[in-house]
Amino acid sequence: SAIRSDAGFTNATNLADWVVDEKRRAAEAEINYLLNGRYTVPFTKPIPELITTITIRLASGLLLQSAYHGQSKEGDTKVKDARALLQQLASGAVALPGEVGEQVGSGVSSYPDSDCPPRLFSIEDRF
Repeated sequence: SAIRSDAGFTNATNLADWVVDEKRRAAEAEINYLLNGRYTVPFTKPIPELITTITIRLASGLLLQSAYHGQSKEGDTKVKDARALLQQLASGAVALPGEVGEQVGSGVSSYPDSDCPPRLFSIEDRF
């Protein structure tokens, strides 16, 4: 999983899946708690990429802290960085892009406007 990989435990066969899942659930609960009121939580698919990144970073940091009994500088850094970004999202200093997780009470009704010229290419085009 991405959490195992980010924590450096890809080949750690003695690390039970339920432990990784427990840290993921803890990270998701913290994210939902901090972003409640600013965003509609829990997030639904498709999950914003930034939320996925924060979840992986926070869960892997919590996993490292747990595995090394609070003595992991890497785990501390991952948790600190993830929580700092969460605080920025919660305060509104940083906003999530896209339709899912849009700020409560804000956003655009459509894009592009009818006044905009047609797009010359789309994300599906291959060059």
